[in-house]
Amino acid sequence: MGDRSASKPERIDTRQRAAEAVRLRAEGLSYQAIADQLGFTTENAANKAVLGVLRRTEVERAGTLRTLEVQRLDMLWLKTIRGITRSETSQQGLSAALVTAAVRVSERRARLLGLDAPTQIEEVSPVDLGAAMAEFQHLLDIAYPTAPPKPRPEDIPR
Repeated sequence: MGDRSASKPERIDTRQRAAEAVRLRAEGLSYQAIADQLGFTTENAANKAVLGVLRRTEVERAGTLRTLEVQRLDMLWLKTIRGITRSETSQQGLSAALVTAAVRVSERRARLLGLDAPTQIEEVSPVDLGAAMAEFQHLLDIAYPTAPPKPRPEDIPR
């Protein structure tokens, strides 16, 4: 992996220091005290180390939960498909409820894994404003063949 290898001694040391910074912060030490104790150059560097570990932990937990949820959905899918297969040969025939359940499991799995493609939006041609106004005026002329008289300036309230 070259210079980015997670197993390089300096990267391991950095991760260990960051993990220790999280432990110290949980004990209530200030970022400045953590920086002093662990040799971070600044209080901000200690803060960034703690936040980095917390972000990685959240991402790892989310990945673990996503994997668990996919396994659950796979199990539900398998049971649903088995039920559909059995219902096809039963006296009642194909189970609409099981088919609906299979579709819902499939949709949930696709959303969870981000498999759904973005919705395509149909491009609309621009509107000819002049033609639209002329058509509107034509419709007004049909609806109101005799136009009301135009107000005189002295009739307009001030």
